[in-house]
Amino acid sequence: MRGGAAAGPNGGRFARGSAVYTDGSGNAAGTNGQAFAGPGGSSGAHAGGFTRTADGGMTRQGGAAVAGANGGYGSTSSTFSKDGSGNFSGARGTDVQGAQGAGYTGTTTYSNTGGVDHQGTCTNKYGEQVPC
Repeated sequence: MRGGAAAGPNGGRFARGSAVYTDGSGNAAGTNGQAFAGPGGSSGAHAGGFTRTADGGMTRQGGAAVAGANGGYGSTSSTFSKDGSGNFSGARGTDVQGAQGAGYTGTTTYSNTGGVDHQGTCTNKYGEQVPC
């Protein structure tokens, strides 16, 4: 397990941590996370984890979010998996909104059997859907 933290002279702060476990038989798992707070009111965080199996399979998940001092925000999450035979799939979702209210929400999925699919929506500051 590893970690650390720091603080800046103007009030900003940061912290992180991570850990990895292995069993000596080819299996492993790990996790990590980071977070910050800016002196002006912004903040953000990220967390993720993975597993690996002796047969070559693996999974990975992660997510992150940020918030601006003036009201905008963004977040994303993702997942990916692969089995021991090499089949894989994954997805990512994203949500962003500006301080004035305009935004984007989207999802992308993919796999070796189904290809890639993306869906996304953009909105103006009134919440009305607009072309991306």
